[in-house]
Amino acid sequence: MHKKPRYKTCKKHKIFDNLLNQNFCVKEKNKVWCTDFTYMCQNNGRTRYNCTIIDLYDRSVIAFVNDEHINTELAIATLRESLNAEKIQRD
Repeated sequence: MHKKPRYKTCKKHKIFDNLLNQNFCVKEKNKVWCTDFTYMCQNNGRTRYNCTIIDLYDRSVIAFVNDEHINTELAIATLRESLNAEKIQRD
């Protein structure tokens, strides 16, 4: 049996307003994206983390990135992959 990974308590992040209000019906592509983080235990006892971004319009996966750590860099890397995949200009 695998143990859950240990987490460090850090400075709390900003909490954002709930703009969707649980209305997940989107009428245009690339208007609302969601992200999910999950961990995967490997046979060698190590843990990998996956960050996936999906488009709520059609529930398609825009991008996903795996890493050894679950952190801001993983989220940013996945967002960059999504922006590149959808050819969206960023400032």
